[in-house]
Amino acid sequence: MEFRIAPMILVVFNVCFITLANPFINEWIPLKDLANYSKILIPFGLLFLLALGTYLRHTYYTKVFKMSFITLMLLSLGMLAFYIVAIEQQNL
Repeated sequence: MEFRIAPMILVVFNVCFITLANPFINEWIPLKDLANYSKILIPFGLLFLLALGTYLRHTYYTKVFKMSFITLMLLSLGMLAFYIVAIEQQNL
């Protein structure tokens, strides 16, 4: 297996994880489980740092890979902000 693909796999999983944790997008998970920030933010942070660490470990990526990785990382941060706003709106 090519280990340079590992950061992309991790960041895609991270985007899927934070998207499914959003109460506006996924209404199947009860809000009381999603409102506990530590249950969501700790795995998100660990996956984010692991993806970033594995990306920085290697230096030879194509431009397309770099652009898609950075785009997905920014998307995951945007989805994190959307998750926090959604939880705050749901709790009011």
